Amino acid sequence: MIHNPVFFHVDLDAFFASVEQLDNPAYRGKPVIVGGLGKRGVVSTASYEARKFGVHSAMPMARARALCPNGIFIKTRMQRYYEKSKEIMTIFKNFSPDIQQLSVDEAFLDMSGTEKIFGDTATAARLLKNSVFAQTGLRVSVGAASNKYIAACRIRTDDYCRDSQATGICFAADYRECCGYVSVSSSSRRYGACF
Repeated sequence: MIHNPVFFHVDLDAFFASVEQLDNPAYRGKPVIVGGLGKRGVVSTASYEARKFGVHSAMPMARARALCPNGIFIKTRMQRYYEKSKEIMTIFKNFSPDIQQLSVDEAFLDMSGTEKIFGDTATAARLLKNSVFAQTGLRVSVGAASNKYIAACRIRTDDYCRDSQATGICFAADYRECCGYVSVSSSSRRYGACF
């Protein structure tokens, strides 16, 4: 039987900051900024609370401090992030034997032919998200499409899909829509979706 190709691009939401909030409950709901704390330090990750102040990855830490003076500034703990990443990649192996880890906080999963095991694409994506959260306390965003490029593109262009509070699903009619050239249409579900 020939199956339509389905790829998930899974990205951990604000990964380093989310791990810090997980490990220290007092940080939850507060602006957490992780990175180098020296004079020339750079932001590695900002929590969604910090992003509301305009703080983002790759920003000079001095600028982040100016934008969010009451933020919680934390030096990176790479060993801890690697531990949590390993836990999550192990969960991914329960969903697909074909995993391409791109970095400590993202991976592609080839979900082609798994419908009889996990259900349709939306059901499988929600099951994956729920499994990761239940087992690690961390949230992921899932872009799904017929190829890796569009799956990754969905997750990068749909900011509300990356919000840990989002419950909506957005669909793209074609690659131009997927990559942000036109607004998202909920009527067409052929090419990509973000969960």
